[in-house]
Amino acid sequence: MPAGTVLFSSRAPIGYVAIATNAVATNQGFKSFVLGSELLPDYVYYWLQVAKKFAIEMASGTTFLEISGKKTADLPIPVAPLDEQRRIVAELETQLTRLDASVTALKRVQANLKRYRASVLKAACERGIAPSDGNWSFSTVRDVLQIIDYRGRTPPYAASGIPHLRSSNIKSGRIVWDGLAYVTEATYAEYMTRGLPEAGDVLFTTEAPMGEVALAPDSKFSLAQRMMILRPNQELLDSKFLMIQISSPQFQARLKHSGTGSTVTGVSSRNFQPLLLAIPPIAEQRRIIAEVERRLSVIEELEATVAANLKRAERLRQSVLARGFS
Repeated sequence: MPAGTVLFSSRAPIGYVAIATNAVATNQGFKSFVLGSELLPDYVYYWLQVAKKFAIEMASGTTFLEISGKKTADLPIPVAPLDEQRRIVAELETQLTRLDASVTALKRVQANLKRYRASVLKAACERGIAPSDGNWSFSTVRDVLQIIDYRGRTPPYAASGIPHLRSSNIKSGRIVWDGLAYVTEATYAEYMTRGLPEAGDVLFTTEAPMGEVALAPDSKFSLAQRMMILRPNQELLDSKFLMIQISSPQFQARLKHSGTGSTVTGVSSRNFQPLLLAIPPIAEQRRIIAEVERRLSVIEELEATVAANLKRAERLRQSVLARGFS
């Protein structure tokens, strides 16, 4: 295809658009628009971003959606006079450039908040966030935790019933209750035989992703094959301080070093047990927990605001594009 051809991805996923700056060849994942003199490439480039939703509606497929060449040919393109096409393109570029600058700034804030979160957790494990009573000691995981290993047990799922928590349901110290699987009472009784969670237990993901933690909920739930229950000796180690340590950059680095696997890195209970944990006095642990929670609550509030504004920016982008062709 010649330079100026507009390339439109037709599967996995549908709707990515680019303009070829030189002669190109593509595979079957594209539908390519070789334009006549009545259409500007930039004009069609922006129009196809609007037409993406129509293309998805017209697509079919079981493994992934794909729009055929025949259906792509049925996509309507409003053909304005060339001068008007140029005016539309110029106005869209002006507005979208401003919007892109705002999105870049929001993503920069997002990255800075992530770095600040890591620095808070790092300082918490280095006596840098609360007054120290001294007398910090170190113990291996095996000396201060009981581990209940649920790796390798995948139950049959049901349409409803008891919530079944998978590694994807644990994120940033919390349980994400979206995208749940379920098991029946009979399956729960058959599979949850290694030990039921108790108050103060910490859920730990062993892979995909590795190293996420959350407090076990009070409600009844089932566990997946990539999970372990960590039960700390509460006289030595507060559950929340354990979560702070596991989430810290220092511990995550040690955890990664202990992991195995080429495609997906995971950690076994055998490799997890020798890892070191800091054990400050319980009173100091609780001061650290309070200070970390205070700072993380501010971070989470800001993160939620940034995420909401990024979603708003995407809606605004679609609105700007739609108005350009209305």
